[in-house]
Amino acid sequence: MMKSLRQHAANPVSGASLGVFRAAFGGLVFFEMLRYWVAGIHRDTLLIPKFHFKYAGFEWLEPLPEPAMHVVFAAMLVGAAMVAMGWRTRWGAAILFLSFAYGFLLEAAAYRNHTYLIALLSAWMVFLPSDRRFVLGGSKEGTTETVPLWSIWAMRFQIGVVYFFAGIAKLDPLWLSGGSMRAVIEAGGHDAATAAMLSGPFMLQLLVYSGLLLDLLALPLLLMHRTRKAMFIALAGFHLLNALLLVDVGVFPWFMLAVTTIFFAPDWPDAFRQEKKKEREMEGTPQSLSLVGAVALAAVVLLQLALPLRHHFYPGSSTWTHEGHRWSWRMKLTAKRVDSYAFFAKDPATGERFDLTPNVDLALTAWQREKMLRQPDLMVQFVADMARRVEEQIGRDVTFHADIRLSEGGGPVRALIDTTYDLSEAERGWASAPYVLR
Repeated sequence: MMKSLRQHAANPVSGASLGVFRAAFGGLVFFEMLRYWVAGIHRDTLLIPKFHFKYAGFEWLEPLPEPAMHVVFAAMLVGAAMVAMGWRTRWGAAILFLSFAYGFLLEAAAYRNHTYLIALLSAWMVFLPSDRRFVLGGSKEGTTETVPLWSIWAMRFQIGVVYFFAGIAKLDPLWLSGGSMRAVIEAGGHDAATAAMLSGPFMLQLLVYSGLLLDLLALPLLLMHRTRKAMFIALAGFHLLNALLLVDVGVFPWFMLAVTTIFFAPDWPDAFRQEKKKEREMEGTPQSLSLVGAVALAAVVLLQLALPLRHHFYPGSSTWTHEGHRWSWRMKLTAKRVDSYAFFAKDPATGERFDLTPNVDLALTAWQREKMLRQPDLMVQFVADMARRVEEQIGRDVTFHADIRLSEGGGPVRALIDTTYDLSEAERGWASAPYVLR
C-alpha cells in the first residue's frame, strides 16, 4: 500500500498552478521586503535595538555589523526576485530562505504569523519543481512542463494548515466574546466614526463569526470542486476587508489570496490563454516518490499538525500566558493592554529594594517593551541579561522581580507575573512557567 501511495504521489500533473504560486509568492515577498527597506522597518527591527530577544535554540545567533546586515536584506530581495522570475529558482529560494530565516530568527519579539509562513514557503521552494511553467524567457526546450502530484498537495497542505488552525484558534472564548476583535479595531488607527461603526454590537458579532466560519470552512470547501469558487470569492472579500479596513499586515492579505489559488485544478491558468486550449500530454513515465522523500514529507506534516496543538498541554489560556502561542497560527487573538509595570531587585539579606524600571526603558525600544510586557518568556530573557549587568555593577547577589498589571479583552486589571518569584532563576524550556499567574 505504501508503495502504491508513493507511486500515486509522483503522478505527473500540469505545473501551471505551481508556476503561478511560485511567481506570486516571489513577487509579493519582493514587494514586502522592498517596503520594509524603504520604510526602515528592517532598521527599526534589527539594527536600532541594543538587545535582541531570542528563540529557544537560537540564542547563539547574533546580528552582523550594519553593513553586512544590509547585504542580508539585499539578499532577500535578490532571492525573492529569482523565485518570482523562475530563474535558477532553487538557488534563489535557498538565498531567500537563508537570508530571511536569519533575519526572522534574530528577533523573537518581532514574531508574526505571516513572516513565519514566508520562511516556511521559501524553504519548500528549495525542494519543489516550481519552475516548470511561467519562467523568465519561457521553459527550456525539451523540459517537461509537469510536476509530481505531491508538490501540489504539499502546498495545499501548508496553506490549508494556516486556515484550519486559525479557525480552531478562534474558538477561544476571548475571540467569541469580541474582545480580540475590539483590540484589532482599536489598534487599527481608525477615525472615531469608523471605529464606532466597526465596534457596534451587530458589526462586531458579524466580524467575529464571519472570521471564525471562513477560517474553519476554508479548507474543506476549497477541497471540494462544487464549493471551491464560492469559498475563494468569500476569502477574497475577507482578505480585502482585512487589507483595506481592519489591520495593517502589509501584503499578507494579498499574499494569502494569491497562494490560495493552489487549490484550483493544476492546469487552471491555461483557461486564461488566448489561443484555444489544448490538453497537454503528461510527459514522462511516473516515478515513485522515494522512501526518504515520503518519510521527510510525513515528518513535516506531523510537525505542522503537532505545533499548533501544543498549547492544550499548558494550564490556563494561551492568549494570557502566551505558552504555545507561536508557530500555531493563533492570529489576532491576544487582547492584552498594559496598565502598569515595574521591575525591581531585592537584597535578600537587607530587604533593600532597587527600582530597575528605568533600565528597561533605556535598554529596549518602545515596540520591544510593549511586546515583552505581554509575553512572559521574553520577560525572563531580558531579566536574565539585566541581572548579569546589575550584579556586576553592585557586586552582590540580589533577586529580580516584576510587577506587571494587564487587562485582557476589556476585563479587569490583574497581575501577569508572581511578584515574589526571582525571575533571574527562571529557566526557559517547554515546561509550563511557574512564575506566570493564570
